[in-house]
Amino acid sequence: MISCPSSCVWDAGCASECSAETDDYLCTCCGISGINFQKSVILTALFIYIGGYQIGFGPISWLLISEIFPLEVRGKAVSIAVVTNFFWNTIMTFIFPIELNLIGQSLTFFIYAIILIFSINFIYHRVPETKGLTL
Repeated sequence: MISCPSSCVWDAGCASECSAETDDYLCTCCGISGINFQKSVILTALFIYIGGYQIGFGPISWLLISEIFPLEVRGKAVSIAVVTNFFWNTIMTFIFPIELNLIGQSLTFFIYAIILIFSINFIYHRVPETKGLTL
């Protein structure tokens, strides 16, 4: 079974090979056909964003929830946090296209920017510092 990171690397490799002047066999083998420069740039930017997020802010929430709860309740607290995280990710995945159709791209991203400002304020004022704490 291929893990997700290795699958993504495979997809990125296939896309980069197909964006070059290669034969059609390689592109159809990867499942990508008719890819052009613009699509390659978008795909490359997406992989750079995902890589940067996973190196930077991505793991912070996972590490933080495992550090702020005491050992007695850590398992339950982490499981509740993970279920809540995936629940809201699912909701956002289904709501986003509806928002785009109903209120447009500008207002949708403006709403997300407002949510981001409130989130930064919450993190700054309410999330405890875990530096120097023992498990």
